[in-house]
Amino acid sequence: MKQILTLILTWCSRYVLENHKPIIIAVTGSVGKTSTKEAIAVVLRSKFDVRTAKKNFNTEIGVPLTILGIDQPKSKVGWLKIIFRAILIALRHDPHYPTHLVLEFGADRPGDIAHLCKLALPSVGVVTAISHVHVENYPSFEALVSEKTELVRALPVDGLAVLNADEELVEAMSSQTQAEIVRFGFSQEADVDGEGYRLEREPDVASVFVAHDRRTEEQAEVRLIQTIGIHQAYDALAAIAVGARFGISVAEASEALKRYVSPPGRLKPLAGIKGSLLLDDTYNSAPSSTRAALEVLKQFEPAENGRRIVALGHMAELGAYSEQMHREIGWKVTESGVDLLVCAGEVAHDICRGAEEAGLEPQKIVKVKDAEEAGRYLDGEVRDGDVVLLKGSQSARMEKATRDLLAEPHRANDLLVRQEEEWR
Repeated sequence: MKQILTLILTWCSRYVLENHKPIIIAVTGSVGKTSTKEAIAVVLRSKFDVRTAKKNFNTEIGVPLTILGIDQPKSKVGWLKIIFRAILIALRHDPHYPTHLVLEFGADRPGDIAHLCKLALPSVGVVTAISHVHVENYPSFEALVSEKTELVRALPVDGLAVLNADEELVEAMSSQTQAEIVRFGFSQEADVDGEGYRLEREPDVASVFVAHDRRTEEQAEVRLIQTIGIHQAYDALAAIAVGARFGISVAEASEALKRYVSPPGRLKPLAGIKGSLLLDDTYNSAPSSTRAALEVLKQFEPAENGRRIVALGHMAELGAYSEQMHREIGWKVTESGVDLLVCAGEVAHDICRGAEEAGLEPQKIVKVKDAEEAGRYLDGEVRDGDVVLLKGSQSARMEKATRDLLAEPHRANDLLVRQEEEWR
């Protein structure tokens, strides 16, 4: 059934693309795809009609649904309706079809990126960062890197590769394309670079830095409200680089980014119980993004008598690298000056073991069975002034722990990831 569905959606999507010829921007990488996609869409919408997925529709089914402008149904009957609707959309010309599509390309197994490029060949390809996420589905880490590189290889000669200058594996992809290359980052090698990053807590929690396009010498201050961590500033720099391709100045892009709202579960500062502050990073987890989140936690000085608390679920699909990667995160936790570490789930307990090896006192380490138990434990443990970071892969379901700690639990559907009925 899935094969038939995929074939129909693929055929309909190709027909729509041929009929309307939108400009396609595709984003891939191991981390930051969805937030980068959203930042690009915000910048481009300042001048163009843009469509992007409401969620991370980045698969052989999700990408066609985005192209067709259809939401994912919740039942088998719904999928039958989707098939008929897709065919109708493909057979008619829509005078209001968007001029630009911003798509997210995911890679769970070999051939995924190549398939998506054949379905919807982008003229602009953006690569965020590469880590060991999904590596268990590949023969080696090098094979995973090659998979992500497929996006850059597929770009036409008159296309644009937007690459993270500060990620060695991404920067190396520049040799794999004849398209124009624009690098973004916080290093001197970047064409679109950021400098002076700082985290502000008043009047709003915000990431602030200056973005500079070295090619035109344009620069402007960027303020990302309720978006924290330098790793999320990279999303904005990528968006500015893409915007420049379509005649949007740094100042215009900076102004547009004031309207950017990072998706739920991406290191969102939320009010917690008993006067605590929650840093909800429960959408997903990888070694690089966990290290970045811990760096952000270090920047938050707890109130008097407050503590830095970390609640971590496992990082999925790391294959043979799993135990070592989890132990290394434990070492990073200890370096980050954490006062309490809570590890949810057997795999995440390797984080605790790493923290013990690095010298974190045993009384500061708590092992629990799962996210629900983590939530119950923290509900009784958290106190006024604490800053609590919560993170884990999707399958760890750490948003359940966040939900238990929300100061406004009635707003969970708006504030947290995976609150739809099918998840709950």
